[in-house]
Amino acid sequence: AGIARNYDHLNLLEDKEWFLGPIIMSIFSTIWIGLTVFFTLRLWKKGTILRNWLVFLSLFWMTAPAAWLYALPFEQFMTIGQATVANFVCLVLVSSWRVALIIRGLTILSGVPWQRSFLVVVAPAAIEMWIGLWFKQLSLVSIMGGIRVLEPHEEFIKNATISMQWVCFIGFFIALAIGMQKRGATQASHTLVASPESNSKRTFLIWLPPLIALGFFAAISVGPQKLVRNGEQFKSLYYNNTWPELYTFLEQRPRSDFSPNYKIPTPYRIEELIEIFSKHRFHVPTWIADHWEAHLVAHMKDGRGRHRFDYEAFTGSPLFQEMAEKYPDVFTIGQREILE
Repeated sequence: AGIARNYDHLNLLEDKEWFLGPIIMSIFSTIWIGLTVFFTLRLWKKGTILRNWLVFLSLFWMTAPAAWLYALPFEQFMTIGQATVANFVCLVLVSSWRVALIIRGLTILSGVPWQRSFLVVVAPAAIEMWIGLWFKQLSLVSIMGGIRVLEPHEEFIKNATISMQWVCFIGFFIALAIGMQKRGATQASHTLVASPESNSKRTFLIWLPPLIALGFFAAISVGPQKLVRNGEQFKSLYYNNTWPELYTFLEQRPRSDFSPNYKIPTPYRIEELIEIFSKHRFHVPTWIADHWEAHLVAHMKDGRGRHRFDYEAFTGSPLFQEMAEKYPDVFTIGQREILE
């Protein structure tokens, strides 16, 4: 699941986020949800909390193949906006699918009605997701607060984040309403733990599909990983201000040598953007200069450049005159009041 999410935008050999992130989050989620399951269904009557949690963690990880949908390369045949929507749809489908599988597995293993399983899984999951989305929204607010202009796909993510917060809030109470219809603890004659005999006999068969999947994703990651490394080299040269080396690096590399969802380094502050664009637009490929130009126009158009800069000096520069000829309705003296 970690490779499927990150194979086209993280360096799998150097960045351990793709590996550690899913493991840490799954352990945290299963502890949080598992404690709710354990105490609500009174599983201590059937086994220790550790043994039941390990089985619940296994059940959680067994739903991970659903996340392979994230590997679909929408960016290869869609615009970044369309790909963002498609990835969001996959996120909703995968999340719903995994929750449904966990509820079904818990219902079978514990012997409680599905409504009870729905409550003990969805209610804590809704709280966890709401908190996570709240922190995500804080990062978006820092972007929205005049630091830089949101891209259209980032605007969609912002709106989707807010909408999903409401879904989690309402979903929590729906889970309570459904769960309260059926009360009771586990009625099964066994714990959530399967017998050691069945585990030992099937160890090889259990591990075979994940190993095959790991090999498959490793194979399809070779091409995208080259593009990811190009992007990292671009950022390294850019942020270290080694512009001659950057010119040479970009000279023979078209846009297709970078990931479709690659975020071109762009200054946040409008005065820095003006300086970078003015000095280097003729020395970098057109697709980079066009990107910087689009951001400059967006800053000037809707006035989100919070930080003051010497606007009068800018209006007298050759760059302003050039932009005023191309965008006469945007680069005007009247923009001074908006920006300041």
